[in-house]
Amino acid sequence: MRLTIAVVTACVGLAAAVDAGAQESPPPAPVQITSGEVTGLGGGRFTVAGANFSFTQPGVPIDPPDRSCRRGCPGGRFEDVSIVGSDFINGTVVYNGVTYGTGPGPLGNSLVIGGFRGAVTLPPVSPGTIGIPVQLTFAAEFWHTPPAGVFERTPLVGSGTGVVVFTAVFPEVGEPLWFLTGLQYRITPPVCPAKPINDAVSVSVNSTSFDPTPVPGGPAGTFFIDATLTNTSAQTLEGPIKLVVGKLTGSNRLLSATEGAGGVWSKQIVAQTLAPGATVQHVSMAVSLATRNPFEFFVDAEACASVDSGDTD
Repeated sequence: MRLTIAVVTACVGLAAAVDAGAQESPPPAPVQITSGEVTGLGGGRFTVAGANFSFTQPGVPIDPPDRSCRRGCPGGRFEDVSIVGSDFINGTVVYNGVTYGTGPGPLGNSLVIGGFRGAVTLPPVSPGTIGIPVQLTFAAEFWHTPPAGVFERTPLVGSGTGVVVFTAVFPEVGEPLWFLTGLQYRITPPVCPAKPINDAVSVSVNSTSFDPTPVPGGPAGTFFIDATLTNTSAQTLEGPIKLVVGKLTGSNRLLSATEGAGGVWSKQIVAQTLAPGATVQHVSMAVSLATRNPFEFFVDAEACASVDSGDTD
């Protein structure tokens, strides 16, 4: 049974726990991205790959050009790195043996929405090129219509290590700057496969609140949920223990997700290890709101555990 976090009954943040009941057909399972590369910003190539999936985009967009040090950053700066697929550059996806064109028509019939994200602190500028190791996530969706003819939004997820490449430029006027010139990405293999543990845990909502301040992806504000997670089984659950978005309506997104873009299949780490009967107090979740209308929010739980969903009562 899917875990119910909240069904919002008013835009100011009233919520009530309910039974999940019958569920809609689940969306496509996420594709685990295992590698990727960005070279020659502006005129190079953007590629990602995973099981039964590859994406190649010739040309890397530089819009907005002031992000990710594409117009240069001084040394000592903390910089977010964000490189995403483009809806105005044609590319190619091969998914489950079927080739799709991405980007604008007439060549494009699909889109890859999202991409790489991470953050680095730049050292003082010195001549040459440097590679900075960084923890990166890949969060995107592949929008397409497969041969069966039913439109799908397939999540693309990955979390691992990468190297971000910067090249020093010393202009005649002004301070020396680092320019982002490339990125390589490799997935960090999981210690063990994740297992569903819905029947081994319970989730209860302690309180909710609402902030009307617009946030990225949430023009109507943010809905906050404070919850408690309890291990109701007789076995220790080994982490990381995560809540996985099973359903989130209204074009809203889980802003506090630690994996994924906040939609279905996105995940939030809530604990590392949970002994029998133990609880995690004040699990904080934030949902960015597209509109101030009622919405439904359901999650599943998973862990690296010696118990799966069928082993507990």
